[in-house]
Amino acid sequence: MRVPLGGYNEPWRVLTARSGFGVRTDANEVLSDEELVESLRAGEVWNRSRELRDIAGWVDFRYSSGEAINVLRARAAIFPSHANTYPFPLPKESGGRRTLLYCDPYDEAVYRAVVGRVAGRIDFGLSDGVESYRVRSLHPTWRLRNFRYGDSACRKRAHAFAGSDLFGALVKFDVKEYYPSIDVDHLAVTLVSEFGCPDGSVRRIVDLLGDWQVNWGVRGVPVGPEASGLLGNAMLAPLDRALKEEGIGFSRFTDDVTLYLSPNQKWEAVRDMVVDVLGSMGLELNDKKTVHVTDPLEARLHAGDDAILDRLASLLKEDPRAGSDRVRWLFDIEVERPRPSWRRIRFALRTFTNRADPHGLDAIYNDGRLWSVAPGHCGDYLTRMIERGHCDVEWLIEQATTKPTSGTAATRYHQLLALRSEGRLPASLGDHLREVALSTLGMWLPIRVAAADLLAKTQKWTPGEALAAAREVGSVHLQRAFVLSLRHGRTPKAKELAKMRTYEACLPALKYLQNQRAYSN
Repeated sequence: MRVPLGGYNEPWRVLTARSGFGVRTDANEVLSDEELVESLRAGEVWNRSRELRDIAGWVDFRYSSGEAINVLRARAAIFPSHANTYPFPLPKESGGRRTLLYCDPYDEAVYRAVVGRVAGRIDFGLSDGVESYRVRSLHPTWRLRNFRYGDSACRKRAHAFAGSDLFGALVKFDVKEYYPSIDVDHLAVTLVSEFGCPDGSVRRIVDLLGDWQVNWGVRGVPVGPEASGLLGNAMLAPLDRALKEEGIGFSRFTDDVTLYLSPNQKWEAVRDMVVDVLGSMGLELNDKKTVHVTDPLEARLHAGDDAILDRLASLLKEDPRAGSDRVRWLFDIEVERPRPSWRRIRFALRTFTNRADPHGLDAIYNDGRLWSVAPGHCGDYLTRMIERGHCDVEWLIEQATTKPTSGTAATRYHQLLALRSEGRLPASLGDHLREVALSTLGMWLPIRVAAADLLAKTQKWTPGEALAAAREVGSVHLQRAFVLSLRHGRTPKAKELAKMRTYEACLPALKYLQNQRAYSN
């Protein structure tokens, strides 16, 4: 039973009235078709690089935008109500796991369009020291700069400061459980006071996040959707302002903050100020991950910049053959180390993937650490190797069908995605995939979706079985996955597709398959 919204404190409304920021009241304005279409297009670009990607990369939305917009209009009409969300564990490079939310793709598109109405104000009002989730373009819709640019900028600035005459100390810290700890009311106050966002747009965001919180137990701001990055950037604007007012240099990547302290600036006093500012927003400094170094050489190590990778990137452009040899050499060294540089490992895997180089396969087969830290990179690499005929597919099937744990869920997910590159899969795998896809006990939904999408590549699976399975399940994710699985196998007949027309969320997928069928004929 869904819980009705209501009862939220609204200090932002009082602040809006006092500040004069709420000149435009657009709470009742309907999201335009252009906003929704562009949200889908930009979301498709985002899905190519995200860790927990959409099963089809929104390809059905792109080729069936009319049907997709009809579904989104219906979703917007019941705004801010949402479908359920599902947590999924992903590894951290530093150890441990973090939880991403697996959202209904239509809800995520609406969320993106709603936050997009304040994207320009947020980006314009951010400090120059903020490098994460910066807007690359706003029209016809907002798109963000690749995260690697911001990450590299933070590292290079820290490295340069460690070698300068202004160096007194370098401090790195983050916020404890940042996204789940964000208070919606404090976020609303910040959007109005720091960025002058219209009160109607803020109300939409508050209602949207409130529905996720009250009805589906989502804490704070959901981790995973690209739009959450903009809100995460905005929330810490009061901290940015306080640091600037104290004359403290800094760079920030969401809640990962690096401070550049001069010799007369003491961390103890700065820390008290940081704790006070964060506390006023209901946030907490993560003492366990705070690093304070006063030695320039040690600061360079903590800066995280890697001159070897910079030189390798240049060499790969100037002399691809020599650059590839050096990358293989570096990869082998890192794999042998008890505590490798995972940044170098990821760089090497991206290079191997881009160049279809099978050099990393032995490590992929034998070193489980690679999968536990970089499952997406390993999965993308194996996808390329299967396409080139280099991968041991039997080994991959054996691995992908092993029962997942919270520590290996991301690994199994990306292994199943990689298997989609194989031409045809054995019938015995189809039995396992069907059991996983239709399982309701203790199985993560993204893995079930990946299994459903892969079924049509097995020898015994038919279009009729796929569509029958789609009618059995209640999840939009699974319904759409079973329908879209048919793009891998035999094209269904028109009368079989017609049986699914009552399932609104599947209409773009059905239209896409019909277009594909017409094209193939």
